[in-house]
Amino acid sequence: MALINCPECNKQISDKANICVGCGAPVVIDLHQSNFKSDATVTEERPIEDHTSLNTSSTLKNMRKAIYGFFFVLIIIIFGFFLAGGPSSSITQIFEITLTPPTNNTDYKNIIGKPFKVEYFEIAEYDFPEKMNWDNAKRACADLGPGWRLPTSDELYSIYKNKDINGHFSNDFYWSSKEKNEIDAWARSFARQYTNSGFKTNLTFVRAVRTI
Repeated sequence: MALINCPECNKQISDKANICVGCGAPVVIDLHQSNFKSDATVTEERPIEDHTSLNTSSTLKNMRKAIYGFFFVLIIIIFGFFLAGGPSSSITQIFEITLTPPTNNTDYKNIIGKPFKVEYFEIAEYDFPEKMNWDNAKRACADLGPGWRLPTSDELYSIYKNKDINGHFSNDFYWSSKEKNEIDAWARSFARQYTNSGFKTNLTFVRAVRTI
């Protein structure tokens, strides 16, 4: 309980009293001038930030930027491709795989290289680097993949007539798939226009072909 002064007679009375015991005047308490103190602490509530939503939004923005960038670069490449003249341009060559001459008889990828077409068949770009006997030549051609084989005698003649198209031939004999007998097979000279038979055990150049 606190004591306050009566507003009429200025006598000290209890702040709980309704009237002054001295003069009988009603007691009115001015809360603004009282010594009232609140023990309660008012805490301002702040909104909790949703970091998950912020991170998701940022990720989506980055993904959009990456997608837009990809399509922009793709459009520039396509536009440049046609502007430069299409498949025959140097832009196409940028994406081509460069093949090198084979280094051994199992370097299948480079032996085939970029085949060129003659009549109804295609011809591997390169010879097998090492000469082979006839039996090994047949197996080596088959090992290149489905359809690859030794050329027939007639096919070898067609290759000879078109050898300048490729330019990777030796001025020597090449095996054909034609057998003369059990111990001999036919080969064609790429130095002069003739064929000759020889022992199947002879070491001779080999160029593979495939029907297309």
